[in-house]
Amino acid sequence: MSGSGPGGLKPDPTESEGRARWRVERIAPGMAWIRAYQRADLRPDLIAGVTLAAVILPVAMAYGQLAGLPPIAGVYASLLPLVAYALFGSSRLLIIGPDVSTAALVAAAILPLAHGSPTHAMALAAGLALMVGAFSLAASVARLGFIADFLSKPILLGYINGLALSVIASQLGKVFGVQITSGDFFRQIPELVMALPQTNLPSLAIGAGTLATIVILRRVAPRVPGPLLAVAGATLLTVVFQLEALGVATVGHILPGLPALGFPAASFGELVSMVPDALGITLLAFSGTILNARAFAVRRDHVVDAGRELVGLGAGNIAAGLTQGFPVSGSGTRTAVCETAGGRTQLAGVLAAVTLGLILLFLAGPLSHLPAAALGGALIAVILPLLDLAAFRHLYDLRRPEFAVALVTLLGVLTVGLLPGLAVAVALSFLLVLARAVRPHDAVLGRTLGLDGYHDIEDYPESEREPGLLIYRFDGPLFFANASYFKSRVIELAAAQTQPLRWFILDAEAITDMDLTALETLEEVRRYLAARGVVVAIARAKSSIRERLERAGLADAIGLDHMYPSIRTAVAGYARAMGEADGEDEP
Repeated sequence: MSGSGPGGLKPDPTESEGRARWRVERIAPGMAWIRAYQRADLRPDLIAGVTLAAVILPVAMAYGQLAGLPPIAGVYASLLPLVAYALFGSSRLLIIGPDVSTAALVAAAILPLAHGSPTHAMALAAGLALMVGAFSLAASVARLGFIADFLSKPILLGYINGLALSVIASQLGKVFGVQITSGDFFRQIPELVMALPQTNLPSLAIGAGTLATIVILRRVAPRVPGPLLAVAGATLLTVVFQLEALGVATVGHILPGLPALGFPAASFGELVSMVPDALGITLLAFSGTILNARAFAVRRDHVVDAGRELVGLGAGNIAAGLTQGFPVSGSGTRTAVCETAGGRTQLAGVLAAVTLGLILLFLAGPLSHLPAAALGGALIAVILPLLDLAAFRHLYDLRRPEFAVALVTLLGVLTVGLLPGLAVAVALSFLLVLARAVRPHDAVLGRTLGLDGYHDIEDYPESEREPGLLIYRFDGPLFFANASYFKSRVIELAAAQTQPLRWFILDAEAITDMDLTALETLEEVRRYLAARGVVVAIARAKSSIRERLERAGLADAIGLDHMYPSIRTAVAGYARAMGEADGEDEP
């Protein structure tokens, strides 16, 4: 029977259509919000999109300049990536685009290879975006989203503050209208001081005025697009008073129209040399993207998927690379603008891209007169809120090792550069993780009057301990890297007892894993204690740990009657054993 399913039944077209739609929406989650789009959301999304474009335009041009590219590259990177993320990202509201951290990393990667050619710099930046997109997609397939978790809060704190100081220093030359050649923070400042006598006063007035306008509007009228008004005002003043003739540098001629679609003209060797840069940018971009996506998801009561965010980030970066842009990431600032303006869906981002496209088509002429000093002032204004030096003091009071990580990251960014500084910080973070695993917290437990259960005697010095009994807790997985530490601690504690030790109870509740080395070490500890007449017992072991002890023969060596479900029952077993040993009746 032609066209029939199993048993001669015809397939349900509704069910097959549902499965097909599910597959499409799994690949492109944006199809779900498009299918379910509500007409009532159109007006809020339209207002949010236009507002977002007004905020994006000047800031994106400033990021383009920061990336060592013609400022218009920042606008190019804000067009198609918004549409690509709307289709492939999992967040309902996240806005992606150029970001201060990715822009600064792009500059560090491409400027040594561009040799002063803006055209070649744009090709290199676009190639970098394609690599970041490819690495993001590969990470999604390999389920590597968890890697971003290694960028801890102290690392991000140090990196962002170091980045902010570095960017501010790099823009001061533009604001003062002087040439700063050094790329190192600790050389830029002295170089600026030496160049102050050559300050171009009109440029300084434009840059400082733009900075002041944005900062003031941010405080008194936060809903007003301060960067757009400040930059537009600076451009108007430059044209009316012909400030270019007085030495005020502008962004120069901008070719009207949308960016050309195609692969960048970067050589294979150049792309290979930028692989480490692309990996670093991918890690940082994904970290920022997932952090912002999750933050706004909580506010909107929906869930984001780390794997889908990698796909959305990958699609956005590939779109940027194919349209003469540079690497992009999720932006908390622009997403907040979209949300505040009333945006409800990803259509707001798409409409912002459309608005920016119309500006490129019809307003490229006026944009060419935009002063570089105004972009520098706008960028400093955007960066200033990222400076959070007070958080360093709080971290210092809270946890000194993490303060050291943050400080090393900050100094690394300011001395050796953005990517090397980030690499040093990540390596230091891995070392801290390893140190915590190799030397986890442990405790000797005692019973405290008025408290249920057994507690760390360091936390409760008044705790009472049974004579001849040592209860020891090891707070972490027991494996090859810390097995010898575990053994030495047990031997040390056993030797430090003031009364003859009869029983040793291992509280295994916090031991989440045991490898072969750990099992062999535990057997060595058992033999060492048994040779000295000490009984070994284990309490609160997880079922997986009990199973491994049984397979290794340790459960039999210790004795199944010495495997207890709780410390209380283990202590009761000790009391019974001592009573029998002393010839007393069992309680």
